[in-house]
Amino acid sequence: MAVAPFFIVGCGRSGTTLLKSIVSAHPALFVMPETFFFRSISPNIPRCGLEPWRAASGWWLADMGITPDGLEPAVKARMASGASRECSVLGAIFDFHAAANPGVAIGEKTPDHVNHIARIRQCFPNAKIIQIIRDPRAVVASFRKVKVGSNAIADITAEWARTEEILELNTDSNQFLALRYEDLVSNPEAQIREVCAFLGVEWTTKVLNFHSRKDANYAPEQAHHENTRKPLFSDSVNSWRDVLSPNEVGLIESALSAGMQRQGYSLEGGKVALPSLQMGLSRLGGLAHRFLVRIPRQRIKAVKARRRLARESSRG
Repeated sequence: MAVAPFFIVGCGRSGTTLLKSIVSAHPALFVMPETFFFRSISPNIPRCGLEPWRAASGWWLADMGITPDGLEPAVKARMASGASRECSVLGAIFDFHAAANPGVAIGEKTPDHVNHIARIRQCFPNAKIIQIIRDPRAVVASFRKVKVGSNAIADITAEWARTEEILELNTDSNQFLALRYEDLVSNPEAQIREVCAFLGVEWTTKVLNFHSRKDANYAPEQAHHENTRKPLFSDSVNSWRDVLSPNEVGLIESALSAGMQRQGYSLEGGKVALPSLQMGLSRLGGLAHRFLVRIPRQRIKAVKARRRLARESSRG
């Protein structure tokens, strides 16, 4: 690969897919679709014993053209060189995309991987991490508009707080770059020039035409990424004001005031009655939403995706 492997991470609905789309428009860079590796692949590796490549059986991998049997040689080669089973499978996925994109630096974008930076660095000591952060009020408002993730303020603020803490812990590393979503959409050239310098590639204006790409670079079942097919717009920066009630804004700020101020987000300062009780009720609502909505939705999505892949395979 031309430069070190890199990962784009952050709290959900913070602009990771937008950044992935922009970066992938660079001729020297490619960011693969989400692998969900540490959440949905790595946990299955132990039960696969001496055949860890069998854990890479998700429909989203098949949509990339990745199959367990196809990964087997690369996983075996990496294990033979002393790599762990986890690192061997992750490395083999990178090998697959490197073979399809010769001479290009390969990146990966799964927001949740912000929680696994140490494990990423165990597999790729020279990996570069780009974390994007967004106003948590806008993050909550964005989750309300799509059919992914939790819609509970308690869940979303907990995720944002965790990722903000990780950002603060890694800021001093020369292998880590932090970006603000608001800066990216308001001054994209300056921000992407910084990204290019960080990744060691030349700046090109091609990245600003990311929306005109022919390949969506996400599965049809992930329609919540469709805004990345449009030119950059900054209307979303303050659109949370039209979505959230004053009480919701106050509840978010009461939970995240310190982190928001560290990241330069001003507070509205609204008072909230019984915030602990409201957060408790929100957590209960989030739990119910997970089991009654999110999990069934994910299973339906998987069924639809596998049926689509089977149709495409039969036509091919």
